[in-house]
Amino acid sequence: MASRSALYISQEEANLPVWQQLQTNDSLKWNGIEIRDGSSVGSMNDLSDITQDDYFSDEFSDSSDENEEDGEDLKLREYQKELSKVALTGRSCVICAPTGSGKTKVSVNIILEHLKRLKKGAKIAFFARTVPLAKQQYQTIKNHLLRTYKILLMTGESQDSMSLHKLLPAYDVVVVTPMILVNHLCGKKPLLKDGIGVFTLLVFDECHHTREGEPYNDIMYYYLIAKKRHDKMPQVVGLTASIGVEKALEEDDAKVNIMKVCGNLDVDHLAIVKKNISELQRIVPVPREYDVSLVENEKSLATLRIHEIMMELEGIAQHYGLEGKNTDVSTLLSRVPQSKKHPEYCQWTVHLYEAAKLVKIEDKPTETNMAFRNINIISQYLKAYHFAVEAIELAQTHDIIQFLERCFVPFRRNHERATQENYFYQLFEDLKEVVSRQTENINPNLEILADTLREHVVHRGNDTRAIVFVRTRMLAEALSSWLCRCGEDDLMGLNAKKFTSTNAPEDLEGMSETQQRSVLEQFHSGEVRVLIATSVGEEGLDIPQCNLVVKYNHTGNEVSKVQTRGRSRAVGGVSILLGLPDILRREQMNRHRVHLMEAALSEISEKSLGEFRHEVDEYQAELYHQWELEELIKEQRRMRMRNVNFQAYCHLCKRVSVPSTKIRTIYEKYRVSIDRELLDHIKIVPTEETSMDQLLFIGSAKCLGETERGKVCGNNIGVVIKHKKCPFVTLGIKNIVLHSDDKESITKKQWSKVPYFVEELSQEELIEYATTIFPPQREGAAAN
Repeated sequence: MASRSALYISQEEANLPVWQQLQTNDSLKWNGIEIRDGSSVGSMNDLSDITQDDYFSDEFSDSSDENEEDGEDLKLREYQKELSKVALTGRSCVICAPTGSGKTKVSVNIILEHLKRLKKGAKIAFFARTVPLAKQQYQTIKNHLLRTYKILLMTGESQDSMSLHKLLPAYDVVVVTPMILVNHLCGKKPLLKDGIGVFTLLVFDECHHTREGEPYNDIMYYYLIAKKRHDKMPQVVGLTASIGVEKALEEDDAKVNIMKVCGNLDVDHLAIVKKNISELQRIVPVPREYDVSLVENEKSLATLRIHEIMMELEGIAQHYGLEGKNTDVSTLLSRVPQSKKHPEYCQWTVHLYEAAKLVKIEDKPTETNMAFRNINIISQYLKAYHFAVEAIELAQTHDIIQFLERCFVPFRRNHERATQENYFYQLFEDLKEVVSRQTENINPNLEILADTLREHVVHRGNDTRAIVFVRTRMLAEALSSWLCRCGEDDLMGLNAKKFTSTNAPEDLEGMSETQQRSVLEQFHSGEVRVLIATSVGEEGLDIPQCNLVVKYNHTGNEVSKVQTRGRSRAVGGVSILLGLPDILRREQMNRHRVHLMEAALSEISEKSLGEFRHEVDEYQAELYHQWELEELIKEQRRMRMRNVNFQAYCHLCKRVSVPSTKIRTIYEKYRVSIDRELLDHIKIVPTEETSMDQLLFIGSAKCLGETERGKVCGNNIGVVIKHKKCPFVTLGIKNIVLHSDDKESITKKQWSKVPYFVEELSQEELIEYATTIFPPQREGAAAN
């Protein structure tokens, strides 16, 4: 999230004591605030309730203004009719067909027939996992709807994303990202009071993600719970190019894993093309696939120097471990993995980081306390260096250094940092100095990539496109940057751009939704001819001109193999893996699993309705039993933990904390502090405003806990939001540690996994938080 110089608030907000506290304590200097007319600040921050009328905007308007009377003619091919046959009878099914076969078109036909059959009683939800895909599918569906039907697009970035229940009655079809519905179904008092049964049809795009831990599976959890109550249930249609077999090595295991997805979706049929296979093969091009070996090189000067730094940091951490005398930390520090670039090393840094977070410290900043803080910081340095070592064989050293520079922004030397922390950063400064004195040759693996792009894109005319898939955002930035500055006119003319996810800040190579949309438009038009993409580009993006897919030392599982291959849409397309030896070996296993999956799909599709239903019912019976046990355990834990008090500490300094009595939820989702004292111990850094779930995200909260005399922590403990005109700190679970009164210490990656009970913010508490003079002695001063 990019920083900026000022926050915008209204005069009414500026008059609230909670904002005045931030003025007097210098958490946010008043010259960093611009007071605007209330109407220009945003109605989403109003203390009052927002009515349904407030949500209708041009973006989410009735589609009837734009559509022709009958929409665009679908004109299904014979194989598409075959795929939709069972679903058109009202049965739930999974439709499995190759990328580029027109599964969305098939689903639109099912939607239209469903709307015609049920008339006014129809209510359809179409799910897409990412914002770009949701927008793409929304546009496709809208183009084919009759003008009498109304369609709504809603994602987590929509201002009204927590008001689906208010808007739903006015629409026939909603295209949403899955967490929208999860947020409306969860909790003891769900926003969608009629539950999943309010819909008559659910369509899951890329339905192979209906597995444990995925939002699609969360939706189907509420579906299956409602089904057990014998509620009236919607029809379910899943769409996928590759349903996946997880870690199956035999066909029987593959069939079991596929049937699990079918059971999660509660379908009784799996549709694949059989009768019209020759038409499918004629219409949908299958790209040629082959592998090219990359060059191993672990002896560059930069690599050797990074290894030296990592070993020095490991040694310092081991010294601190002896000082701290914590068994878990000491054990980890005695078992440092040998290979700095192996995934095992990355996992080790994460475990060390978590162990250091969990250590309780004394009230005063002693040497022991600083030891664990330094181990925590060292683990973050080592993790970044691990990614650098992993990528240095694949990119220019210049770009690796740039990546490290961005990673270490939170640790830059300054007068507020402890002496030892500045030394850690100085090691990086020394690395930059060493690298800057060297003349850098082109990485031989980049030359292999360049030759591949020349052969399949540059030399084949201006209508060609390529997508290069990489494992990390760092590599996406490094490759796109190099291709645009390499000095070779033919390569620079491709105007390569990165395409990465929205779940990371821009300074760590993330992209905003607006940036994603702009890059895709440029790729469609040909202004950009090469995308360097992470996994966010693997699924659903439809670029007919794309004739080359390159997996640059990157391979996932059998699902991503099929998905990435399917991005090559043009006739005569090619899918190439450029890989180091271990990646090439993994790809062979993926190919084996693809063959297993295809054989299993063919056999499952032949099952009779009775046989299919029996297997699904048996699997669901196991699920219900498992859920009952889990719920029993959760309820027992809730009963124990409901009245357990805990403190949420900054995990780095452990000097700033918030008691559980001062933590509340908003929408049963965001954990916010209502402790006005916390505002005296943070510095607010304004960022570009973004809206989500009817909240305005306005800045980051930096911890001002004292690490040693005159030095402050600087850890980012959360995000500052505006809700109902008030600033709140949402506590970032990854940057805090929880200590309970019963001496338990826990860290989690998600708040939903925290066992402690937190109450929802009430209107009374909101008013008290906003209007109380704090601290109490200021009240008298204010009266004077």
